[in-house]
Amino acid sequence: MELVHVRENQGLLSVNDYQEVLSRISDGLEILQRTKKEIKKKLKKGVHYDKPFKGAKQDILLKAGADQLAYLTGIEVVERKDEEIRDGQGNIIGYKVTLRLRSKLLGNKEVISSRIASKDEAKAKNWSLDMLLAMAFKRAWVYGVIQLTGLSDMFIDEEKEELNKPSTEKQRAYIRDLLKKKGIDEAEFEKKYGKIDELNFEQASKIIELLKRS
Repeated sequence: MELVHVRENQGLLSVNDYQEVLSRISDGLEILQRTKKEIKKKLKKGVHYDKPFKGAKQDILLKAGADQLAYLTGIEVVERKDEEIRDGQGNIIGYKVTLRLRSKLLGNKEVISSRIASKDEAKAKNWSLDMLLAMAFKRAWVYGVIQLTGLSDMFIDEEKEELNKPSTEKQRAYIRDLLKKKGIDEAEFEKKYGKIDELNFEQASKIIELLKRS
């Protein structure tokens, strides 16, 4: 009892206080999970969110979904910065958009969100500069809304979708070619890094860079 008394005087928690705090945390987490489920009920699959690819563990939040979440939680853009992306010849090939978002309903909580769009992307080679700027803004907006609402365990944004999608046949063939050239046994390699055919896009990209450097 004397030890507990000393600790309390030092500003530390007693056993009973500690248990009460844990109970409040548990109650808070339960309320949070219920709130998230209620929020998702207000969103429609195929309109506000969707599966990015077959077998994906998380849904991708679409712009319409981000707009709806922003309406429900009072999110607004309080600052925006647009930066040009140029190639080696100085030509503009894309944009980086950085947004500062704030939600009054979430206690004036703020986040900074940055995303880019450029002609380096296969699907964006023929896009106009206006389209690239609009896409960079959309990506920054969606990502910022996910972060500000704390729904990153439920939704992913477009950039993460690209990284999480399955590896391509070309990537897998390149990995096997590099293994063969470097005399690395495929079975031994898979024991350490996982089966080549089950790698996602990001994992395959990192392994290719690793093999090229080794």
